[in-house]
Amino acid sequence: MPGENNSAARAARAARAVLGGAFDPPHAGHVCLARAALARLPVCAVLVVPNGDPRHRGVCAPWKDRVAMCELAFAGIAGVEVRRDEPPGAPRFSADTLRVLRRERPAAAIVFILGADAFAGLEAWREWRELFSLAHFAVAPRKNAPPPTPALADFCQGRFCENPGRLQSGAGLVLEWDVSCPDASSTALRQSLGLGRMALDVIPPSVLEYAHERKLYAA
Repeated sequence: MPGENNSAARAARAARAVLGGAFDPPHAGHVCLARAALARLPVCAVLVVPNGDPRHRGVCAPWKDRVAMCELAFAGIAGVEVRRDEPPGAPRFSADTLRVLRRERPAAAIVFILGADAFAGLEAWREWRELFSLAHFAVAPRKNAPPPTPALADFCQGRFCENPGRLQSGAGLVLEWDVSCPDASSTALRQSLGLGRMALDVIPPSVLEYAHERKLYAA
């Protein structure tokens, strides 16, 4: 029917957000960002993508456990999908992941969510300039985040925007996102868990139980 066809066409064009990372472990800051994206950005869904093998940081928990913890952390949040298509034991870079998503829905914009600290170091990422042809960026504030490198700052001239509505189509814009979420550190949380501290205020109880049962962060 015509109405159904129109709905399908709109869905194919609807922007999606990508929240990637090690999620080692997922915590309240991640959950807050996903909820805020659904509420305040022009996206129909948030795709949570646990990295297969993040080479730039030490990862403690195996990929399959980090995926399982994400499914527990984001359970019950309508519009959030935890992706299971990262290759365990092999690296997939952000540009590769974004290309996969573009092939899935070529007409749909992608909003890549990341913290200001990660964005500041984007120049060190593989194919970092190509990322701007694949997605927009929603940059969340992080405490003590450094400024962007000179090359990144120069590249981003004219790309910053204040209106989230501009992220509905195209690619290459940078939204300095006014969002307030817990400024949790996965590294600090792993250390706390290794010392037997439960961190109930920032890690969902279901994730804590899973990590404890599998001794993922035991010292």
